[in-house]
Amino acid sequence: MPEYDSNFLGIPLPLPTFTPARVADILHSSDLAQGTLAIYPNYAVVTDRRYRATAFAVMHIDQAKFQKTVRSNKWQIDSRIGQQWQLDNAYY
Repeated sequence: MPEYDSNFLGIPLPLPTFTPARVADILHSSDLAQGTLAIYPNYAVVTDRRYRATAFAVMHIDQAKFQKTVRSNKWQIDSRIGQQWQLDNAYY
């Protein structure tokens, strides 16, 4: 997912927006796509600074390309977001 495709499902689904009161809670960084999106394979996350958790996530999932993977179940801190804005293994 190099970028969010608002037409992935064949109908337009733009990214959510925030009210002016919520904008201050959303993590903004030049290290993130569009200033707010942390992009991973097939999904992206916007972080809420106040709760140190996901404000919303978007996914591109194509069931025809489904593959099993091995999970470590160990939470990892994303340096693009910063440790101070994320919950760690102690929380999970």
